[in-house]
Amino acid sequence: MTSNETQIESLETWLSKKPYWEQYVWKVNLEKDSLDSEDIDQAYQYLSEHLGLIDAPAKKPASISFKKEILIAPETTEAVAKIKIVEVKDFVDVNAISEDCSIKFGPYVTLIYGGNGSGKSGIGRLLCNACFSRGERDILPNVRNGSGTGSARATFVIDDGSGELQEVEYEMGDDVDELGRFSIFDSASVLIHLDESNQVNFTPAQIKIFDKVADTISKLEEKLTNEKNVKKKDDPFDSMFLYDDSSGTATFCKSITSATKL
Repeated sequence: MTSNETQIESLETWLSKKPYWEQYVWKVNLEKDSLDSEDIDQAYQYLSEHLGLIDAPAKKPASISFKKEILIAPETTEAVAKIKIVEVKDFVDVNAISEDCSIKFGPYVTLIYGGNGSGKSGIGRLLCNACFSRGERDILPNVRNGSGTGSARATFVIDDGSGELQEVEYEMGDDVDELGRFSIFDSASVLIHLDESNQVNFTPAQIKIFDKVADTISKLEEKLTNEKNVKKKDDPFDSMFLYDDSSGTATFCKSITSATKL
């Protein structure tokens, strides 16, 4: 028996011990993306029967099996293709960097060096805005170019892992999925990571079902509470024995509850 089969069997065994109304809640949540009012009403009927609020029908509902609903993704050992940026070229209004400039990235380490004002920081700011990086970087247009639009642009050449090259056009403010897969760290982003809080939310697909079931149970609880409040009546005996609540009649009347059999 594989580990996946063991997980499926364990989950089936756990659900099989749940009351029928809860099994139904799990089943419809596994089958549907969202539940409608009919699903909630049906689950509430099963819950009411379980609590004894209504009589259960003489014919029992069909048993529920989770064999087809519970699926666990198979483990994969295949290597994931690694994409990489091969080149950045065709710079437009990225500080004073020439449009003929081309930055080619090596397979391991790429060093960019030059004198003050040669454009090193401008390339770094472009990468931080185009890719994933904490914080924003201002990119000034090329003041030497009178026709500058003030909107930085460049072309990224990407290898998708298959050896085929793809050119991605980027303009300041664009949200490009391919470029968002690269993380850029510089002196500004490092300080943000160190000094500011990071919030990361990740919910595996197999865990989302627990949130859906919990949400459905909350709706059933709300429905049960509302119905209880509608049917709730004040005890009429509270106002009948204001001055003499020690007699046998008063004591008996005040002790009457929904569970009283007399």
